[in-house]
Amino acid sequence: MKNLKIVVLGLALFGLSACGGSDSNNFGAGAGTFTGTNTTNNTTNPPPAQGSFNFTFTTNGNANATALTNSGPLAGSTTATGSPTNRLQTIFAQNIINGQTILLRTLTSTVAKGSALAPGDVFTYDDNLVTPGAFADYTEQGQPVMKRWVSTGGTVTIDSISETTAEVTVTNLVLTPSLEGTNTASGQITINGTATLTF
Repeated sequence: MKNLKIVVLGLALFGLSACGGSDSNNFGAGAGTFTGTNTTNNTTNPPPAQGSFNFTFTTNGNANATALTNSGPLAGSTTATGSPTNRLQTIFAQNIINGQTILLRTLTSTVAKGSALAPGDVFTYDDNLVTPGAFADYTEQGQPVMKRWVSTGGTVTIDSISETTAEVTVTNLVLTPSLEGTNTASGQITINGTATLTF
């Protein structure tokens, strides 16, 4: 029963931390939540498309440096807006279970452009979202507090994009602790990797 309460708490906190924004610009509130699967009637609600992500972490602070990786139906959740698509917001999440405790790690990344996103587009990460541009934040939610870092450099490249899928490469994404008063994050994180986004 105690494990169930921790899982429920972790999932509830995930919903609260996934709507990121920067220290000076809150955006995308409510966007980018995981979708579920209707197991009784997959004709009207098919399973979500397959996705994957693999990000390596290096840090000189108190972040978990384990690779952030996953694949399958709930591997990242992407909200695409515009027709054709000119904005992608993606949430990558991973639970690390250690005995009675759960560490929820969440990386949120948003890219935006004034026109359609296209293969070869490169966006620079900043500490707030501008158009064209990119913003990312990373949180670790565990006991007793949440740690949060925000982007200050690096790039994301659109390798390919269609109406339902995009492939991206993240290069030297640098994140530093946000300036929130209760934040206990320390040090810098550098992230590299690739992801297949489905939307």
